[in-house]
Amino acid sequence: MANILAVDYGEKRVGLAIADENLKIPLILKPIIGKTEKQVLEDIAKICQEKDVKKIVVGLPLSFDFKENPKCQKIRKFAEKIKELVKVEIVFENEVFSTEAAKNIQRSFNKNNSKNKLSRKDLKNHFDSQAAAIILDSYLTRIK
Repeated sequence: MANILAVDYGEKRVGLAIADENLKIPLILKPIIGKTEKQVLEDIAKICQEKDVKKIVVGLPLSFDFKENPKCQKIRKFAEKIKELVKVEIVFENEVFSTEAAKNIQRSFNKNNSKNKLSRKDLKNHFDSQAAAIILDSYLTRIK
C-alpha cells in the first residue's frame, strides 16, 4: 500500500495529512510543532519510511492570480530538502483557499459539538493538519 503525504509548511507548525493512493481519503496526522527545520525534515523522513510514502504533495500559497510570491520560493527550497532526504516524488498544489477552508471546518466543528469543543490551543495546533488534508483532497480530486 503506497501512500501520499501532504505538507502544509509553516515556520512554527507543519501540518500533515496522508491518504492511500487507492482509497484517496485524506487523514489528518499530528502536526510538527516548534522544531528546527532539520528536526522537521527528520520527522517527515521517518513518516515517509513508516507509512510507505511514495509521493509528497506540498501546499504552495499562490496569489489569487496564480502567481508565486517570496513564501513560495522558501517552500520550494524546503521541498527540495525533503526530496534530497527521502527520494520521493514531490508535487505542488495551490493552497490559496485551504487556510480559510480549514478555519471554517474548525469553527463549524466547535459550533456543532458543544460537548466535545476543542480548546483554542487544540484548534490552532490541528489547523495546519486540517489545511494539509484540504490540500491533499484538492490534489486527489484534480488527478482523478
